[in-house]
Formats: sequence, C-alpha cells, structure tokens
Amino acid sequence: MKQLETLIKMHKFYVDEQRRVLGVKQAEADAIMMAIATLQANLEMEKERAAQTEEPEVLFSIGIYIKEQLKKNERLQLDLSAKEAEVAVERDKLSAMFEELKRYEIAQENWEEEQRMAEQKGENKVYDEQSGQRHHQRGDN
Repeated sequence: MKQLETLIKMHKFYVDEQRRVLGVKQAEADAIMMAIATLQANLEMEKERAAQTEEPEVLFSIGIYIKEQLKKNERLQLDLSAKEAEVAVERDKLSAMFEELKRYEIAQENWEEEQRMAEQKGENKVYDEQSGQRHHQRGDN
C-alpha cells in the first residue's frame, strides 16, 4: 500500500501546483479588471473636463484621447474574456485533479479499514480459541 501513499503525495503536489497556476491566472484576470476600471475612471474625468471647456483645440484633443481609450477598453475587454476562459479551464483541471486525489484517498481509507477489520478478526479468532481452550479445561476438571 506504499504505492498508494506515494500516489496520494504525488497528486497532492499536482493539486497544489494547479492551485498556484489557477492563482496566477486569476491574478492576471484581476489585473485586467483593474486596468479596465482605471481606464473607465479616467474616461469619466476626461468627459467631465470636456463638458467644462469650450476651447475647440482642447475638445478636439479630448475627443481623440477618448476614442483611443475606448479602443483600448475594447482590447482589454477581449483580453479579459480570454483570460476568464483560461481561468475556467484551469479551474476545471483543478476540480478534476482534486476528484482524482479524493478517489485515491478514499481507496486508502477503505484499504486501511479492511486491514483493521482483518486484524480485529484475527484477534477475535485468537480470543475465541483461548476462550474455547479455557472452557474445555474447566470442563475437564
């Protein structure tokens, strides 16, 4: 059963490694969401600034800036969608790995329970034999 223990240790390592990978992917997705939030906050500030000015040059430059930021926002949204898909894949992998680990752990628990039951059965057999011998000896007296 040493092989099963080794297999469990190995799978625990794999599960931990997959958790790390998932954490990295999730952190990347979170960074993209933060970039989107920052970009949107900056856009709102520029829109307010544009509403407060009447100078044509400033309005023109703010308009160009806003267009570029909207394009950047679209790219970030696409990046976020792709990263969220990666996170979902990694989460599914982790789930499958965890299920496999649990199967091995349950198999080991079952094996240990069988060993304990066999040991107890052996002990009971010895006690029954000893009890039978004592009973037989008492009957002879």
